Amino acid sequence: MAESGGKAVVVCDLLSLTENVEAIFDCRIHCRMKAEACGLEFVSTEFLNDSADYMDALVELIHERMKQSEERKS
Repeated sequence: MAESGGKAVVVCDLLSLTENVEAIFDCRIHCRMKAEACGLEFVSTEFLNDSADYMDALVELIHERMKQSEERKS
């Protein structure tokens, strides 16, 4: 990013849904150190954790899968 003229990096970790030590180190600490070493500003999005939107989407997905499973049985 820095070599191509970028000014900042925004990191959004979609593999770690909940905040944990490994994700915090990899996404917040390690990436911040690399970005700052390259002269870039650094921002990291929040983890999904138990946000209402995430829980609603998860419930909807589970209901869809349960319905599909019931339809296959019939």
